[in-house]
Amino acid sequence: MSPGVAPLRCVILDTGDVDRPTLRAAAEFARLLRLEILGVFIEDPSLLALASLPFARELRMPEYGWQALMPQRLDEELRVAGLRARERFREEIELRGLPGRFEVRRGDPATLTEAVAQPSDVLIVAAEPQAAGAFAPAHALVRRAALASAASLLLLPQTGMAGPGPVAAVVDSEAGPCFELASRIAAATGEVAIAVPRMDDSSSAALSASLAQALGPRGERLLVVPRELAALDALLSVAAERRIPVLLVAD
Repeated sequence: MSPGVAPLRCVILDTGDVDRPTLRAAAEFARLLRLEILGVFIEDPSLLALASLPFARELRMPEYGWQALMPQRLDEELRVAGLRARERFREEIELRGLPGRFEVRRGDPATLTEAVAQPSDVLIVAAEPQAAGAFAPAHALVRRAALASAASLLLLPQTGMAGPGPVAAVVDSEAGPCFELASRIAAATGEVAIAVPRMDDSSSAALSASLAQALGPRGERLLVVPRELAALDALLSVAAERRIPVLLVAD
C-alpha cells in the first residue's frame, strides 16, 4: 500500500461453509474505509478426488460418527455452500449499501488466491482456523496462501470486529502511511489513534506488554501493524488472545 493511497478492494476468500461473523466483520471494515468488497468462494476439486479414495472418511456431526466420503454428495455440498455464501454476502453488503460482487471459482485454493489478490487489496483472513470436516483442508490452503501473499491482511478473531476503543498502530513515526490509515479508521469510528512504539522483540508477549503500556486499561478496537514487521505467529496469537482484529498494512 503506497503512502496516502487507499486499498482498492476488500477481498474475502473462503471455501466450505462461510462463517457469517467473519463476513459481517469484513463488510463492516469495507464500509468504514469506503471500499468495494469482493467475495470469492473457492471450490477445491481436490476434495472430490479425495472423496473417491476408498479409505477417505469424515467425522459427521452431531452423530460423531465416521462416514465414507461420496464425490456426488460432496459436489452437491460444495454447490449448496456456494449458494449459501452468495446469499449471506448479498445480505451483508446490501445492509450496508456497499458496492461489491461475488464470484465462485473452481481450482487450487493457493493458485486462485494468488490470482485474485492484488497488492493493493486487503485480504480478510480468520485469525483462528474455523472450517471443519471435509472442507478443512481447502480452508487451510486458502488461509496459508493469504498469509503468504504480499497484500494487506485483516486477521479476524472468531468474535469478528471488536467493540469501542482506540485504534492502536505499531509505528516508528506518526508521519507514515500505517499511522495515517489507523487515524482514518479511528476517525470513521469516532475513536482516537494511538501510536505504539516498535519493539526489538517480536514475540506475542512483548507486543501485548507494549500495547498494555501504551493503552493502559483501555482495550483497542483494532491493531494496525506494518507488513514488514509481521511475525505472523505472534500476531495471530495476539489477535486470538486479545480478541481483536489485526490489520497488516503492505507498503
